[in-house]
Amino acid sequence: DRVKVAPSAVYQGQGIWIGQGVQIHKSARLQGPALLGDYCRIGPEAEIGPYTVLGHNVQVKERAGIEHSVVWDGCYLGSGSQVKGAVICQQVTMEKAAAVYEGAVIGDQTRIERDAVVKPEVKIWPHKRLGRGTCLHTSLVWGAGSKKNLFGSNGIPGPFNREITPEVAAKLGAAYGSSVKPNKKIGISYDGQQAIPMLKSAFLSGLLSTGVHGIDLGMIPFTALRYAVNALGLEGGVHINLDQEDLTKVWFRFINGQGTIFSRNEERKLENIFIREDFRRVGMEEMGLTYPLSNVDEIYSNYVLDQVDRMSLRERGFKVVAGTAPEGPLVGLLPRVLNRIGVEQVSLISGNFSLDTAISARGANRVLRELAETVVEQQADLGAWFDPEGEKIILVDERGQVIDENLYLLLIASIIFQANPGAKVAMPVTAPHALEALAEKFGGTVIRTKTRASQLMELLAEPGFRERQGEYPQILMQFDALLGMLKILEFMANGSYTLSALVGQIPRFYMDLQFTPCPWEAKGQVMRRLIEKHNNAKVELVDGIKIYEDQGWALVLPDADEPVYRVYSEGFSQEAAAELAAFYVDEIQKLVQSQVKQPLA
Repeated sequence: DRVKVAPSAVYQGQGIWIGQGVQIHKSARLQGPALLGDYCRIGPEAEIGPYTVLGHNVQVKERAGIEHSVVWDGCYLGSGSQVKGAVICQQVTMEKAAAVYEGAVIGDQTRIERDAVVKPEVKIWPHKRLGRGTCLHTSLVWGAGSKKNLFGSNGIPGPFNREITPEVAAKLGAAYGSSVKPNKKIGISYDGQQAIPMLKSAFLSGLLSTGVHGIDLGMIPFTALRYAVNALGLEGGVHINLDQEDLTKVWFRFINGQGTIFSRNEERKLENIFIREDFRRVGMEEMGLTYPLSNVDEIYSNYVLDQVDRMSLRERGFKVVAGTAPEGPLVGLLPRVLNRIGVEQVSLISGNFSLDTAISARGANRVLRELAETVVEQQADLGAWFDPEGEKIILVDERGQVIDENLYLLLIASIIFQANPGAKVAMPVTAPHALEALAEKFGGTVIRTKTRASQLMELLAEPGFRERQGEYPQILMQFDALLGMLKILEFMANGSYTLSALVGQIPRFYMDLQFTPCPWEAKGQVMRRLIEKHNNAKVELVDGIKIYEDQGWALVLPDADEPVYRVYSEGFSQEAAAELAAFYVDEIQKLVQSQVKQPLA
């Protein structure tokens, strides 16, 4: 039967009612009958289909789609998410590309993470969390759902002002403060983006409430925070920055008193305090204080210059082309450092892209092509693209050849070996096996480690390990992009090398990297079955499973942040490397499909 209802909204024609304060992007598409409550926001190319009801304050991001559904107040539908014939209760968050299908009901304050799928007729009780990439076939009543760890691969990530709110930032500050003794000092820095100071202030408020002092280091790169924490004798530090690929996401990145990234044990300690809310609360007289420190970039610049042979660099008179993200903390720092040692910065290329994106000498993107062209045109000695936090670098030699991440690792290993006969270098299991050829050529040793940066940094920071590398410590060259470039220039100056000549000493290698989806709940079983299947082959289990074949090797590694497996490979040719990676991608897909047909034991 029909019910006559008068919605508290304005009729726009074609069966569409719109409440007050609603914002609809001009490219969004609406089809009646539909009701949009007060202050809804509809993003670009979003589709509001027939028989849709949106409550108040609903956000529908770009390319999201809703039809035959009811979405209650305060919900957030991320870009590319889909709701078809479902009921979404209050304050539900659906992240990017999540999907909910016919007859499903999602309870209040539930979070459906990126790429998760809720199948038809599934019911999820309130306050649940459906992990990234999960495919839910049955109703979720008990427990909290598939909750992920607080920490990702590079700190604590989350959508700004939804998952990472000022309240959460204050709790993180209180958790960090509670993990150290009272009256200790913690450094805090940020990347200068507009929204971050709010989170920084909230974090500081939580930190101070535990009787721990906050040293406000301002807008500096992450590498400068690492140096400052160690140099100033702080107990640790935290850096807050926007994600370079997803500008709606922020990261809290933690370091310990040695200036290295939190180990997994340190992460667990903070996670446990945060989850239990086991915060230390102190009285007014014991409250922590905030101490601003405004000259950290200058202190860091002096430190960088103290690590290089300034006279050699001045005498050589290098010309470089530098590039970094606009308005980042390195924009002003780079020219100041280079000018003080007589390195001419002939051009500054600015743009936005993430060095975590797959970039190689075979396919540099537009910004890198511009960098390479400018190096050749200006007859510069090299070009360098820095990520905004000063950690990663891609070089271009004087001929315009792009030196990607793998080639850069081999380059710094070659320099260390040549400058220090018999030296050791530590490299992750993903690095090319040309490293071993370099070590044999120059009389060095290679130690293979897990891919986790904190474990590698912990080893490289050991005094004995660092001292044996002489004037070219790997921890500086690999984890501080500015220092890495300057130490390479120093080696070039002392040996009268060009960058292309140094790269020419490195054996040719061919690598490939492929990804394949794998549900979170299947990752462990897939890995176990791969190990069982190849137990008679030559394998290494340092991190994931590395399988040696006649034509090369393949490394199967579960991704820490996404419901995927990464498959690295190296072969005697590019085609062989690609075929090897594709073979193991196919193996993983077959194991995942076998779980769908018959659940893994």
